[in-house]
Amino acid sequence: MPAVSLIETIDLNFISIIVLIIILVAASGYREKGMIQYKLFDTLIILAIWLNGFEILGRVFDASMGMTGPVAWWLNSIFNAILYISVPLPAAIWLIYAQYQIFHDTSLMRRTVLLLTPLLALNAFLSVLSPKTGWFFSISQNNLYARGDLFLIHVFIALGILAAACLLIISNHHLLEKRNYWALLLFAVPQIIGSTLQLSIFGLSFNWPFMMLSILIVFMHIQSHGQYTDSLTGTYNQRHFEQIINIRISRPDESARFTLLMADLDDFRKINDEFGRKTGDEALQATVELLRQGLRKGDLIARVGGDDFFMLLEIDNETAMNNAVQRLNKKFSDFNAKSGLPYRLDPTICGLVYDHESNLSAEQFLVKVESLVREEKARCLAESLSSTFR
Repeated sequence: MPAVSLIETIDLNFISIIVLIIILVAASGYREKGMIQYKLFDTLIILAIWLNGFEILGRVFDASMGMTGPVAWWLNSIFNAILYISVPLPAAIWLIYAQYQIFHDTSLMRRTVLLLTPLLALNAFLSVLSPKTGWFFSISQNNLYARGDLFLIHVFIALGILAAACLLIISNHHLLEKRNYWALLLFAVPQIIGSTLQLSIFGLSFNWPFMMLSILIVFMHIQSHGQYTDSLTGTYNQRHFEQIINIRISRPDESARFTLLMADLDDFRKINDEFGRKTGDEALQATVELLRQGLRKGDLIARVGGDDFFMLLEIDNETAMNNAVQRLNKKFSDFNAKSGLPYRLDPTICGLVYDHESNLSAEQFLVKVESLVREEKARCLAESLSSTFR
């Protein structure tokens, strides 16, 4: 292939890297990026940058660019091996991302990772040995890259994972909003086009520049929209949280068992009245941060009122739920002892483990948990008044 064509191809990879860095920087500006779906999206962008970079390195040290000799051969072999190891990873991350967007279930996500691991390990094993065996690719003694005898197996691994993600999205379309459904599904289109072009036209790089377009589609239609989150705290809003609960309830198996906690911040109106709205906003943000510290990474938080928060925990028994409540209460008591602030953060926290045999809707379950919190606040108030007039 002429050097000028290679240079043009490398330029396309450079442009893709620049656009991806811009998306990554833009995505980092969202408060809710600490959520799992945002971490997965960031990982997808970083992988795309990584792959564009190694696509460049694999071409720069090839004999077609005038690079010869033992050092160039080794570098060409190493960079291409890394590239081949990494190729299926974006599809795997995309499958996990789509699954989490649909179900918001970290236990299901972990099972998917375990299922994907042997396939990714097989791809990595064959990739590492390819410079010597020529399985996926070969590097001649003259330092020229060529596709190997088992190259199509490598292609089928990556496209097979992408196809699995598409089937997952299509089969669960009823659990997604129309906008999200099409954005998730359209992610695969540039990938399929890019792969087809790269398979048809040897020597040109289309995969990763087209992947940049896929990421841009998702960023514009899902990741950059605050329609599912509370702008002040970065937690989910009530509408989207109820959708998540409904999805979890609709799954007719034991994985539908989960715990819902509610935290109602005591005397929040007093904080607003005495110290102003800005301080009140800071108190809410501090509350969310303490809740996050007391919960596991996969647990979800939603702000459903001025000072009310719901939390979805991957817990299926009351003992573990009570331990979680105690852990959260300790976080707040430690904060109050050390903060030096002129106010306290004292939430009332109660919860229930959901049993799908109860047939409660999301709205009914939320109301039931909320009533527990109100009863607990009333009990605490009655005890306080009793001790005052004793």
